[in-house]
Amino acid sequence: MIFLDTNFIISLFLKKHDNHDRATEIWRNIQNEDKIISRLTIAEVLNVLNIRVKANIELTEKVCKFMFDELIIINDIDYYIKAMKHLKLYYPERIAFFDCIYMVLMEELGIKEIATFDEDFDLNKNIKRIH
Repeated sequence: MIFLDTNFIISLFLKKHDNHDRATEIWRNIQNEDKIISRLTIAEVLNVLNIRVKANIELTEKVCKFMFDELIIINDIDYYIKAMKHLKLYYPERIAFFDCIYMVLMEELGIKEIATFDEDFDLNKNIKRIH
C-alpha cells in the first residue's frame, strides 16, 4: 500500500509541473500497489486545481474521476483529533494539518510509503517518502 499525497496527484496530471516527469515514472513503478488517498485528499486536490492552479474544468473533472475510479479512498474524519498531536509534535516546523492527518492515517493503517514531493514527511521516521 502506498499513500498518494496531493502534490503527487497534481504533478501527475499537470504536464508543465516541475515534478510531472518524476510523478509519471513513480506512477509506472507503483502500478501493482494499492494506492490510497483520503477524502481530505480529494478536497485538497480539487481546491488546488481550481483556485491555486486555475486548471480548466475538464482537467479538474478528469482528476476527480481518476481519484474515484483508480484509488482507494479512506474516510479520514476519525484521524483529526489524533492529528493534533502530530501538529504539536512538529510545531516548530509548522507543517500542514493535512499532512498531520495523512501521517496519522498512514500509521493507523500500517502504510509505510507515501508518494510526495513534500519534504515535511521526512520529519516522520516511520514513513518512507517516494519522490
